[in-house]
Amino acid sequence: MSFTEGIYIDRASTNKPIIKDSAVNTLYLTNQCNLACTYCYEDLKGKEKEKLSEQQLMKNIDLVLERENPLEQTLFILFGGEPTLVWDKCKFAVEYALSKKDNVHFNMITNGIKFLDDNFANEYKNYKYNKYISTDISYDGSGNAERIYHSGKESSKDMLKVFEQCRKHKIEWRLRYTINKANVDNMVEDLVELYVKYKPKRMITSIAWSTLNEDDKNKLIICKDKLRLLWQNNMITSPVCDLFCDMCDGCANTLDYKAYYSEDGEVRVDKNDKVVGSFSDFKEKRT
Repeated sequence: MSFTEGIYIDRASTNKPIIKDSAVNTLYLTNQCNLACTYCYEDLKGKEKEKLSEQQLMKNIDLVLERENPLEQTLFILFGGEPTLVWDKCKFAVEYALSKKDNVHFNMITNGIKFLDDNFANEYKNYKYNKYISTDISYDGSGNAERIYHSGKESSKDMLKVFEQCRKHKIEWRLRYTINKANVDNMVEDLVELYVKYKPKRMITSIAWSTLNEDDKNKLIICKDKLRLLWQNNMITSPVCDLFCDMCDGCANTLDYKAYYSEDGEVRVDKNDKVVGSFSDFKEKRT
């Protein structure tokens, strides 16, 4: 049995149309981060701090818009490192893309720590183009102990404060939850508790396959069925995306590729339904 069999709906099994030559376009804004997660997909030792310049952002956005159908929505991912550390560049990307095309949307994938600052949370809430950004906050529930600060301090308690901040400032957000060895036994309880307490708009899952053994992979199928039953009985009403993307009709179609853009332009492209390996910032270690 393959890792994904029984977990994901493959393209042949869904009736959602694929938009040809479209992509989830990831803008790699910076390799800087205010956390030092032990399982981080980036190895930054010996590397210089980097962030995309405005010129590089314009070049990458132009490349995307030249390729994509002007009649379809274009999706960009604001990614790092931690994109809120370069919030000025996030705003520049949004405003430049909107100057070129009306039908664009951005997903900002963040650890959420900056939202602990009331001034930043208020600025984000009142940003005039906020409606074009979906805020995706990463938190792994009972498996969050590895998400630590550079000092070694755990971030879990602060993350619950982040969610309270989002509620206080009325910031709409989506949960990004990575299923791994440390939370696979508790993922259903985690997601239900987070839904009940904090009401994320969506709960978006991904799976750290390399951390799971065969028993864990079998547990995933059981957990998927439990979550599906909770959805069907209206005990949760936030979609659980990626783990089973056929659950609701929230997305009318699916995109064709995943594309990644750094200071070197388009550096990687994968089919959107492909389970990809570890991400890197595309740079060799520097001495």
